[in-house]
Amino acid sequence: MEHTHVIWYKDAATVIALIALLVSVVSWLISLFHTQSQDRQTAHQDLRVVLQRLLEVARENNDRMEKYANDQAKMIFANALASQEMNVLAAQGAKSARMLGPKWVASAEYLTIARAQAEAGDFESQGFFIEQAVQTAKTENAKMAALRDSANFLFARGRIAEGRDRYEQQISLLRGISNYPSTMIVSTGVEIRLAWAQVEAESSDDLTAAQAQVQAAVEIIQSLPAGPLRTALQNRVDTFVRGGQPVAPSTGVTNPTGFGQTPVGA
Repeated sequence: MEHTHVIWYKDAATVIALIALLVSVVSWLISLFHTQSQDRQTAHQDLRVVLQRLLEVARENNDRMEKYANDQAKMIFANALASQEMNVLAAQGAKSARMLGPKWVASAEYLTIARAQAEAGDFESQGFFIEQAVQTAKTENAKMAALRDSANFLFARGRIAEGRDRYEQQISLLRGISNYPSTMIVSTGVEIRLAWAQVEAESSDDLTAAQAQVQAAVEIIQSLPAGPLRTALQNRVDTFVRGGQPVAPSTGVTNPTGFGQTPVGA
C-alpha cells in the first residue's frame, strides 16, 4: 500500500491540535501574568502596612523615652520588645521591597526601609536600600533626603571620599532648584554644611574639613542682608559650634516659616 504524505497545515487533525495547544499556552501565560500582578499588589499593600508600623514604632520610641524616663527597668524591657518588633518589620519590609522592585517602591519608602535595616543592624541591606532611594528619587526633596542618608552612611562605613561626593551632589542639586522660595534654599544650604561638618568631626576625625564646612555656612549667612533670617541662621551656627544642638536628619528642603524672600546661597 502506497503511503501518502500530507503537509501538516493541510491536515485538519494536526491544525486543531496545534490551535488547542496555542490556546492552552496563551491561557497559561495570561493566568501567570494575572497571578504575578495580584502577588505584587498584595506585596505592595503588605509593604505599606509595614512602613506605617515602622513610623508608628519610631513615634512610640520617643513617647517611651519620656514615659519611662525615671524607671530604668521598664525602659529596658520596653526597648527589648520594640527592638524585636523592629527586626521583624525590617525583615518583612526588605523582603517585600526586593520582590516588588523600583517600579512599585517609591524613594521615600526605600529610605524608610533603609533606616529600619540600620535599626536592625543589617548595614549591608541599609546601604542597598539607600542606593535604591537615591536612584528612584523623582523630586528634589526626595533626592536631597536620599543623598543625605547616603552621605552619612558612607561616612559611617569609612568611605569618606564617597560621602563627601554625596554632600557635593546635595549642594549641586540645591543650586539647581529654581521653584522654591530662596529662604528655603538658603536655610537648607546652611543645614547641609552643618550636617557635613558634623560627620567630618565624628566619622573622619578631620577637624579642618569640619571647620571648612562651618565657614562655608557662615559665608552663606554673611551674604544675606540684615534681618530675621540672617539672625536665626547665625544663631543656628553659633549653637552648633557650641555643641548644643546636633544636626537632625534632612527630609528635604527646609522651610523657615515666617521669613521673607532673601538672596539664594549654598
